[in-house]
Amino acid sequence: MKFTRWKTGAALAGALGLGGLAAAQPIRIDGRFDDWSSVPPGLTDPSGDATGAIDLTSARAHAAGTVVYVEFDSGSTINIASGPSSDQELFIRFFLPDSGTSVYVQQHDPNRVYVNTSSNRRSWAAVGFAIAPTYASDRFEMKIDLSSVGAQVGDAVQVSFGPNGTGGPSSDDTTGFIPLTLGGAPPELHVGSVTRDPCAALRLASLNVLTSGLTDGVAGIGALVDAVDADVYCFQEEYSSNASQVGAALASIDPLGDGNAWNVHMVNDCVVASQRPLIPLVSYNNTYSAAIVDGGTPETSVAVLSIHPKCCGYIGSSEDAQRISQTAGMVMTIDDLRAAPVGSALEAYREIPVVVMGDWNLVGSRTPLDMLTSPAIPGMARVLLPKPGSDDHATWRSFSGTSNFAPGQLDLVVCSADRLNVLNAFALDSETLSNGQLSELGLNPDDSRASDHLTLVVDLAARSVADLADPVGTLDFSDVLAFLTAFAAGGAEADLAAPVGTLDFSDVLAFLSAFGSGCP
Repeated sequence: MKFTRWKTGAALAGALGLGGLAAAQPIRIDGRFDDWSSVPPGLTDPSGDATGAIDLTSARAHAAGTVVYVEFDSGSTINIASGPSSDQELFIRFFLPDSGTSVYVQQHDPNRVYVNTSSNRRSWAAVGFAIAPTYASDRFEMKIDLSSVGAQVGDAVQVSFGPNGTGGPSSDDTTGFIPLTLGGAPPELHVGSVTRDPCAALRLASLNVLTSGLTDGVAGIGALVDAVDADVYCFQEEYSSNASQVGAALASIDPLGDGNAWNVHMVNDCVVASQRPLIPLVSYNNTYSAAIVDGGTPETSVAVLSIHPKCCGYIGSSEDAQRISQTAGMVMTIDDLRAAPVGSALEAYREIPVVVMGDWNLVGSRTPLDMLTSPAIPGMARVLLPKPGSDDHATWRSFSGTSNFAPGQLDLVVCSADRLNVLNAFALDSETLSNGQLSELGLNPDDSRASDHLTLVVDLAARSVADLADPVGTLDFSDVLAFLTAFAAGGAEADLAAPVGTLDFSDVLAFLSAFGSGCP
């Protein structure tokens, strides 16, 4: 997204996950729910009638072709994919009365989908399933494609919650069901762009390479690294290599096509790599690496954290507590940078923007995400990562036909939204790209199958000095008014040109130049 005069800030708001006009949005399985506002509740259920942790009170469903989207509340903040053994399982039934077929989605160990009987199991991929969020919540959304069981446009579907129909444990039973007829407009897939934004000062990419896939020379991993042409790469799960080996692997791939060497900072399996100089930052545990990517001046530099905290568990579990503790170390690293002592090597970099990206394993509480976007670290916000060619934002999926866990969002990006403009951001899945996008990137459709995680790509630029008013990321008349107001009041935000401390016509010219540049 470039700066556009006289336009709204919807593009940046979407990129940062800050909302938008729900009625105009297609349903996306991304863990946000503004796109459901135009869908009325399909059923309601009394509060307090549940025998376990899940106490459903309302649910919605929407059909797009043969795909059914479902949104529901769980009554309390829980993980539905895992939890204490005392929690009951969630069952959602999709009944096709014309054929008498029932498709059951079971959540909570074992997580599975099956047709009619629990022995007739289907893989998540076979039914086009995805769910969000992966962290604990009191609201969830999911999708399933019923064409996988022979359903066609025009067929009736009944969506209900409760008894699984095979004698197993049941979740909170809903009163009645949501009636749907398959059809209407087909799912609206995200188109997006995989092209580096021409205004981008920096492209960053992150990939969990699946147990040292980079230095082991896995062809698909190399193809993905080469395709995105990033200035900074973050890798996770590079377990059996060192920084020199990672640098050699990148030099061999030569993604920027210039033959230059790569600088690498590595802690355990987490890597930050760039051709630009790196200034390592202290890591307080071995689940992340942190470094300043030095652009030559503090104004062109950025601090990057590549993270891979503890896997698995659920809200309140020991794994969740460990993730929270590990995230506290990441916060300390950022705090150290912001409080760099006068005269230290880091003093000049105190105010540079920060980017945190990687495999967050956010399957328990959302506390780690909250810690890194809290008011204690001003300006940090999550970047939304749509997938071109898809209607979900899952960044992890298993290729095992009997995998316990459904596709979900394990890989995230958080950045200093007050200092940076997100020009483009996406999760790259070669299987959902158009032929034109595959050709542009030089990829084969199956390259992303080299890892169970997807590649994250973010194009960033420094926030324009003319971007003085909301909406952030757009230059419009509100910025002009903000500048004129600040200029008249002698405000420092209008002091854009030398001599510093004096507001004069040079500041007006600097504002007009930045406003009309078309780029941050």
